[in-house]
Amino acid sequence: ILGRSSRDLFWGAVINSMSHRFFEKRGYTAYNGCLSMYLYTEDFFYDRFTEKYPVPDGISFCISREGLPEDIYDAVEKTEPNWLRFYRECSGAAVITAHRGEKTIGFMTADTDAQTIITEEGYQTGLIGYLGIIPEERNKGNGISMLAFAIDFMKSEGCTEIFVNYTSEDQGYAGGGF
Repeated sequence: ILGRSSRDLFWGAVINSMSHRFFEKRGYTAYNGCLSMYLYTEDFFYDRFTEKYPVPDGISFCISREGLPEDIYDAVEKTEPNWLRFYRECSGAAVITAHRGEKTIGFMTADTDAQTIITEEGYQTGLIGYLGIIPEERNKGNGISMLAFAIDFMKSEGCTEIFVNYTSEDQGYAGGGF
């Protein structure tokens, strides 16, 4: 096992290039693929996006910066227990949540001034992380709607680009314009 961690992350053997063949010739196989993706905020317009992908009825969004309510931790634990520590230690990043009535159904971190591998001088890079929707609320448009809300928020905070690191959900993020 190379580069395997509790987060299942490993940079270096790019699956869609020839570099992974070095490892395959030595008996390794790819466990899963992770991608990094980006979006330039000048290319994103919330109104146009929500015309194409309307926000589901009864869904609202909230931005928290400190003191997260306990129900957010419950939703994270129900969705991906390994992420709990990131939400408990979340500092500097906003937490965006999706709600159906009073119930938290989705969550994500949104750092509006991150230093990433794509950050260049003169640009303000946003970083999206740990996006999850509780199992019974998946495949209803909630995730893409929360992503659009987050992009619009980060753009309003001055982000010129938004980066998503280590994702295997490339089709979902590509639907959001990444």
